[in-house]
Amino acid sequence: VIMKFNDYTSILDENLKASAQDLGHGRLWVFQHDKVSKHTSKFTTTWIQKKKVTVQPWPSMSPALNPHRESLATIESQNQ
Repeated sequence: VIMKFNDYTSILDENLKASAQDLGHGRLWVFQHDKVSKHTSKFTTTWIQKKKVTVQPWPSMSPALNPHRESLATIESQNQ
């Protein structure tokens, strides 16, 4: 099943703020997602603005934000 933008916003609507509160972040939190089309669609962008969600920009293919690549770099440096 391929998720569409309306599925994505439904999941966010049901879980995003509650999850932040459950994690103890209260109202002071920032949401981050990548640049997949369902995340950047006009529908999703409008939903995020209406809900007043603060979003941290995430550049696509950023090596600095790729935990897998960072883990490999750490392992490689330890093995040298």
